[in-house]
Amino acid sequence: AEDGGVVPGVGDDETIATVPLTKLDRKIFYGHDGYYILFRLHQHLYERLSTARASAASMSQQFGQKAQPEEVRAKKEREIHNDFLRLLFKLLNGGVESSSFEDDCRTLLGANSYVLFTLDKLIYKIVKQIRSLLTDETAAKLLQLSEYERSRTAPYVETIYHANASVLMLEEACYRFGSVDGGERLTLQLMDTGLDKADLPVGIMEAQFHDYLEGFLQTA
Repeated sequence: AEDGGVVPGVGDDETIATVPLTKLDRKIFYGHDGYYILFRLHQHLYERLSTARASAASMSQQFGQKAQPEEVRAKKEREIHNDFLRLLFKLLNGGVESSSFEDDCRTLLGANSYVLFTLDKLIYKIVKQIRSLLTDETAAKLLQLSEYERSRTAPYVETIYHANASVLMLEEACYRFGSVDGGERLTLQLMDTGLDKADLPVGIMEAQFHDYLEGFLQTA
């Protein structure tokens, strides 16, 4: 993930696109602090699991005195990584103590495995954050706004999406999440609304979305 990362073509979104949002080669979502925290926690989880994968690859090269064919080494790497995942699931399910998990991690993945010792706590934080978002009315409205933008067939105008999101968030911080390169990269940007909330034009929220949102809230 990148904070305020410069992505080629991002500036084009500030004007009217010639296609709907679903046709763009990148995905855009406006959210508040709750979503920012979730994405940050997810980033930490991804980085730690990547360390486990890299450590499995490193350990697979240490077995045996002679150089092994690549397919043999790759098979050993998969076995080590799968053993780690099974061990992690046992920890999450209460089937192994934290001290035993740490010892087994060292055996499987070597000295760098220390960053994995608190994976259970990180995962629990992610679950807690998701539960928090599920009971957050603003979070639900932001998701519905995103779905509405994706469902529209009219040309995409990000300034309208941004303004509507700002209306929903009131005084909360506004973040722009961008998925680019086919989902391989995520950009995170703290946005300036460019408008004083008190000076937002009357009716900035399109009537169609207002009706869409009201229908969602009445059935929720």
